[in-house]
Amino acid sequence: MESLPYMIAHVRSAQRVFLVIIGIAPLLLLTIAVLPAVVILPFFGAPELQRAETLIHRLTTWLRVLLHGSRHSTS
Repeated sequence: MESLPYMIAHVRSAQRVFLVIIGIAPLLLLTIAVLPAVVILPFFGAPELQRAETLIHRLTTWLRVLLHGSRHSTS
C-alpha cells in the first residue's frame, strides 16, 4: 500500500494540473477575442495604441498570475 504523504503529493499535483487546464481555457478564448483589436488598433492613432497596449498588458498579467498559481510550493 502506498504511503499517505505520497498519495497526498500526487493528488496535489493532479489538482494543480486540473486548475491550470481550467484557467487556460478562458484565457485562450479571451486571447482569441482580443487578437483582432490588438492587430488593428495600433493603426488608428495614439489613443487606440494605448488601448492595444493595455489589452496586451492585462493578458500578460493574467497569464503570469495563472502560471504563478500553478507552481509547486516547497513550504
